[in-house]
Amino acid sequence: MEELNLIAQADIATANAKGFVSSAVVNPILVDQYQSEDFSFCLREIGVVTPAEAKDNTIEPPHYLTHMEAYSIMLGVHDGGSGLALMPLYKVPQEVVKKSNIEESSEAQAKIVVKLLGHIGLPLGITVWIDIESINALSSQPENKGFTAEQTKQYLKGLSDYILDSGFSVGYYYGNTANCSCPSETQMSASNILQSISCANGLGENQLHTISIGDNNDSCKIRWAYYK
Repeated sequence: MEELNLIAQADIATANAKGFVSSAVVNPILVDQYQSEDFSFCLREIGVVTPAEAKDNTIEPPHYLTHMEAYSIMLGVHDGGSGLALMPLYKVPQEVVKKSNIEESSEAQAKIVVKLLGHIGLPLGITVWIDIESINALSSQPENKGFTAEQTKQYLKGLSDYILDSGFSVGYYYGNTANCSCPSETQMSASNILQSISCANGLGENQLHTISIGDNNDSCKIRWAYYK
């Protein structure tokens, strides 16, 4: 895949801004449903393959986020775009992880995420949200049944550390695109990890789940991408 240089900027997310979550392509028809409700951003699942699948360049996850879609989401309404800010949501692919190889597996997965963010053209500094339910689901895989809570936490830490070291910030998303279920308080704490995102009721059972930014007044703030 060719590296693309789209000029997107990172900025502090507006406190209490409303947004929606999508695991599929966000097109103008979909956005029209939300613009009248004063939505400001999209939390878009980026779609990531496993390290084994990454070796085969012909394998692509369904509905993965492309640079063209990201451009369309962030481009101003008067220029033909949706005029929304964008943040990426990373749902961990379900794979076999050897307990003796957790650190290496999580780093290999994080490298794929960071590389994809570069291909999409998203700027450094924005918040990458990790779907915690997909992390927890790893331990329910038949081959991973022996995973302890500590090993699951170790896998998550490996992902987070690599993404942080690559110049992004990290948030923990406790919902999913099928059933929004964010708790009021996070289960982990770290001064450089962003956690203040809350869920709200969807606009309708056939529409996407909506979310909102919290006060966003911590020293480490949620940041989104946009085109000026």
